[in-house]
Amino acid sequence: MKCKLSVIAGLGLLASLALPMGASATPILGSETLTIGVGNAELVNAGYLGPYATLQIDLLTPKTAMVTMTGLDSYMLGGGGSVALNTGGGSATATNFSWTGGKNSGGGIHTGYASPQSGGGVVSDFGHFNLKISGNGAYSCAVDSLTFTLTDTSSTLWNSVDDVLVANADGYEAGAHIFTKDGVVSGFAGNGGDDPAPVPEPGTMMMLGAGVLSLAIYGKRRRNV
Repeated sequence: MKCKLSVIAGLGLLASLALPMGASATPILGSETLTIGVGNAELVNAGYLGPYATLQIDLLTPKTAMVTMTGLDSYMLGGGGSVALNTGGGSATATNFSWTGGKNSGGGIHTGYASPQSGGGVVSDFGHFNLKISGNGAYSCAVDSLTFTLTDTSSTLWNSVDDVLVANADGYEAGAHIFTKDGVVSGFAGNGGDDPAPVPEPGTMMMLGAGVLSLAIYGKRRRNV
């Protein structure tokens, strides 16, 4: 019995050490990264090919998620339809916007993200999305990445990260208004292409390692009894 209790206590101690100092104990229920890799004619015909951006979704509760859209390589996002999402349940709101880099890194763009277009809208060739977030201006206010809190306002629950977004009638879950960093071309893109493989949280890896080590110690002690 002492060996079993020591294993459990050891796991609990190592799990607590896995959290950074001052970090919240609120767990992320699941994470998913989508590749925004399918461009419309304006981008593709000008020779600007994907992938254009990634969309990171971290499910915090069955009603809220943290979402970050990040432009890749020579691409930014902004203007009308900066980010378009088709959320599970059919209705959601976006709040608490922050951004990095881009043309207006000193401020100002946040005023354009205060009121997402109500009821969503159509984004180029990618169909209708039930939430469309638009910013002030276009290239002059484009950014490298945009982060916000997504809150489900429907009667359903997001029981897993896979429930946060669903495909629309055209097969797309997310879209973005893409600008080249040189300002020459802009167009729209939808999710598609090779999505990055999910990476386990550092705390999860430490707990798994602790579990394997504790089981090995427990087995050795049993053999020595």
